[in-house]
Amino acid sequence: MSCRPQPLVLVVLLLGLMLPATSSMAAPRKLNGPLAPGGGVTQVALSHDGTQVVYLANQISAATVELFSAALDAGEPIRLNAPLAFDGNVADFQISPDGSQVVYLADQNAVERFELFVVPISGGAPVRLNSTLVAGGRVHSFQISPDGRHVIYRAEQHALGRIDLFSTAISGGGALRLNPELPPGGAILDAQISPDNQRVVYRTLRNPAEGIGLFSSPLIGGNAVHLSSATVAAALGRSVSAFQISPDGTRVVYRADWELAGIPALRSVLIGGGGDVALHATPQSGVEADFQITAGPTPQVVFSADLPPPPAPASAQSAPSAEASRIP
Repeated sequence: MSCRPQPLVLVVLLLGLMLPATSSMAAPRKLNGPLAPGGGVTQVALSHDGTQVVYLANQISAATVELFSAALDAGEPIRLNAPLAFDGNVADFQISPDGSQVVYLADQNAVERFELFVVPISGGAPVRLNSTLVAGGRVHSFQISPDGRHVIYRAEQHALGRIDLFSTAISGGGALRLNPELPPGGAILDAQISPDNQRVVYRTLRNPAEGIGLFSSPLIGGNAVHLSSATVAAALGRSVSAFQISPDGTRVVYRADWELAGIPALRSVLIGGGGDVALHATPQSGVEADFQITAGPTPQVVFSADLPPPPAPASAQSAPSAEASRIP
């Protein structure tokens, strides 16, 4: 696998506030090292304390994307990944909330076998976070918990073609599967950790006939709870298409086919199960756009839907409208 991005460089520009008219701005300073011919910087993130930058670049070889960190004030960039397998690359990374660790996804040990690693942001020996993968398997995606203590990841770890969800400490030491047993070809489609670091909410596709269900599990392992409403779960082919966790971590708002009609609508459920309620009247053609949960002491859900109009003359036509619904 090879990546040949556009040739870019990483620079830092020092900004001054309330500068006198005679003062001049500091000149930009390049942070990355010399790039390989045709190479470039492809992804950049700043640590939360604003002292370090982490980036992906074709810095050593134009055919290889690797992971580097650099201090904003001074010093040379440091390569964070271990030597990669032939034709291997670093595909993605995240910085821990405290800025001390970088978790990255790379086919470091074997080409196309993407695995998950953690390394100090200042450099050191990377530690593999995922357990041994089945032959041909790979890690697909990952997320660091808000408190920086755990990492969840989706992977073909136990069976090729079956994507399960796992949780591990950011320091390593073994991974736990969070989802119930899946049939061959089943998959966890996406997952999100609650803001309070207690639970993980995820969508599951067991097989196309059953549709996509919504589940919740404790972040450190435990019994999974089916969050999708009974009407959605009981109807073959009915699916949950999107979800969001409330800012306080107590409820999950999800978009799913309405009862047996196949019309997308919004519902709210307790993150640990129960209290499943509809957030609006039966729509005529479904929720039309992404929804958003507001912050504040009384969260609301803002969405667009073609809702039934109020009583009107027979010639009047309904139209999509923006609505807000309070989360129970």
